[in-house]
Amino acid sequence: MNKNDNNSDFTFRIIFFGDYNIGKTSLFLRYLGEPFDSSFRPLIFTEFENKLIEINNKLIKIQLWDLADTCSNIKESKFYYKLAKGVIVVYDITSRDSFNNSRDWLQKIKKNIKDNIKILLVGNKNDLDSRRCVLYEEGQELADEFSAKFFETSAKNNYNVNEIFNLLIMDIIEELEKDEKSSIKLKNDDINNKNGKCYK
Repeated sequence: MNKNDNNSDFTFRIIFFGDYNIGKTSLFLRYLGEPFDSSFRPLIFTEFENKLIEINNKLIKIQLWDLADTCSNIKESKFYYKLAKGVIVVYDITSRDSFNNSRDWLQKIKKNIKDNIKILLVGNKNDLDSRRCVLYEEGQELADEFSAKFFETSAKNNYNVNEIFNLLIMDIIEELEKDEKSSIKLKNDDINNKNGKCYK
């Protein structure tokens, strides 16, 4: 997090993880205001975009990173998540394999990324409920296991797209503000200790 980066109050990174052809890029683009595109194209290169939003009279700069489908090993992606404050793990509710693999993503994230990162598990394509292979309750149970929050979305219908980002961003800001207050308190305590020190 950088304070006052490009006149923003907070700057942080959010990263998408998940299998290919599950709609994570569609969620990424939908949040940026792009129309839904049903054609599938594998993500060969990692894409990133900046978005400025205002929350509670504070200007927030968000760096959104959509990892390429070739980034299967999270250890090989350290550059991308170095400054990450939030991650979104996506699976397709019509694909049992993508759901099982989301557990692997969550385990890798917990193992390799700092403890205070905010995690959101997303079951996408809930517009295809008649083809559902993963129950809503299964998604919730998996999220609970990894202390993550859970939503189902539809990039096609733009269902819950803004909601998942708003929730994650608010959680991140709350954590950053706590850290900021703790830092100020420590500095004040240090100053008070120095002022009260006796010298012989």
